[in-house]
Amino acid sequence: MGSYTNMEKLFNREDKRTMQEVQGDGLKNEDGLGKTPLLIISQHKEDGDYLSLLISNHLIPSDENNKQEWGLSLHENYFTNLAIARSLSLAIKTSKTQDTAAYLQLLMEEGFDTNRLFGLSIPMTLFSKLNISQSLGNAQYIFVYNEVEETDDDLTENFPAMEELISQQPEHCFVLNAKFLISDPKNVIARLAQFTKSTLKNPGRILPHTTFSDDAIEASGKRAEHIESWFKKFDSMAAGNTQPKGKEIQVIFSSVSIRKSNIVFSRLQEISCCFLYSPQFTLICEDADSRAYYKKKLSSQSVLHPDIVFELKKDSLAEQLNTVIGESNAEFTCIDDLQTKYSFLNFFQGEHTEPEHILSFSRVTSSLHVYEANISDLLIKDFAEHTLFFSKKDWKELNGFDTETATEYMLWEYAIEVLTFIKTRPS
Repeated sequence: MGSYTNMEKLFNREDKRTMQEVQGDGLKNEDGLGKTPLLIISQHKEDGDYLSLLISNHLIPSDENNKQEWGLSLHENYFTNLAIARSLSLAIKTSKTQDTAAYLQLLMEEGFDTNRLFGLSIPMTLFSKLNISQSLGNAQYIFVYNEVEETDDDLTENFPAMEELISQQPEHCFVLNAKFLISDPKNVIARLAQFTKSTLKNPGRILPHTTFSDDAIEASGKRAEHIESWFKKFDSMAAGNTQPKGKEIQVIFSSVSIRKSNIVFSRLQEISCCFLYSPQFTLICEDADSRAYYKKKLSSQSVLHPDIVFELKKDSLAEQLNTVIGESNAEFTCIDDLQTKYSFLNFFQGEHTEPEHILSFSRVTSSLHVYEANISDLLIKDFAEHTLFFSKKDWKELNGFDTETATEYMLWEYAIEVLTFIKTRPS
């Protein structure tokens, strides 16, 4: 990245101006990335850092098809640099927020003039203290909230200012749940391209975000649930989305044992991260020890998956599944036997999770990926034995799973029945 000598001079200058004094200078008053200041306001620093780099690498102003690239990194990109990081660190450690706000304004203007900044990445705990919304005028905001992050007093104190801005200027605000950065960063950046009126580049080269750590989940007891609920109400990824929000889906793990603990925990987290609200989970455990083990382990992870039921496996899996599905109020059901160790994120994304879709199932086609299968796979007996996603309405029409069919063929036989039923059903 190029030198920030001018910014460093601004940062260290003695003739410090207040935010009110620099406010009149103003920034470009146009719409779009690189024209309108874009502020990333994050609850968790790692989320803000990742999103800063994601936008820097994959969005360009719509009128700049060949924008010059430089050494983008987590610490030097279009939303942060050493001077900004130093200023924010000072503001967190001291009470000199007025001076910090003035510095940030100057750095912001310098960054726009040199095409080195699209905006700033700032922690939520400093939002109102820096008086950001008043100082930058015609800006756009991305609020990244993290539902497993502990809520501190500073965030609670800053929340009213964010609440007021989002309520009064929803068209200038994009509210984002951090778990969508984990499950679907490609969709996030595509939606942000629309929000910022920018052009998406290299979507196939998006690097993944880290998952929530077990320590973070287990330490998330001190949370302000009204803040989380309020953010979810305005969540931009959920707004206008035809896909289920999560509560309409029941996920059943049909063969759970202690030896499968790694895949169980990773599958729970990745599925929970696909939806705004956690689906209903049912774990059918092989034995009493497994049930006790998962009850104890998951009791501290109710933040990500609060609606979870543990059952012992019965002699007839078909009968047990029919009972579990029948007692649920979910519109859709996913059954997974946990025989695949690969990510199922793409299985819960795309058109097969839209309400009008009837049925989908998966098959392993390589050592790295799980793909959605199709009717041809059924006809050549590539059994849908691992995962099946279907509508409860159709399940009722067919009177559930056939209890006379062998367990290993149960999902395959059901998939054929559904497709046959759909084909012969009057339009």
